[in-house]
Amino acid sequence: TSTPLTSPNAVAAFLHDMRGSQKEMIVCLYLNARYTLEHKEVLAMGSLNQTLIYPRDVFLPIKQYPVSSLILVHNHPSGNPQPSEEDIVFTKRIRAGAELLGI
Repeated sequence: TSTPLTSPNAVAAFLHDMRGSQKEMIVCLYLNARYTLEHKEVLAMGSLNQTLIYPRDVFLPIKQYPVSSLILVHNHPSGNPQPSEEDIVFTKRIRAGAELLGI
């Protein structure tokens, strides 16, 4: 998309297809300096309430595209929007890695 993804509403509209998924998915949007999409990748697809992913999976594509930022998204098919403790820990790890890489 050439539309900048600069707000949660824009990202939610772009990823509207995730809402109906019965499996937990982790998707990463890799953005350029203008916040437009360079690459979208489904990094993992799991069960109703669990997905396995490693930080290296998130950062692997950044060598192939002019990425200056990324948006990591996952759904909760169970309907409970509260992040789990694992979600919070993983997000902190990704943020620390992104800062190290200048993303």
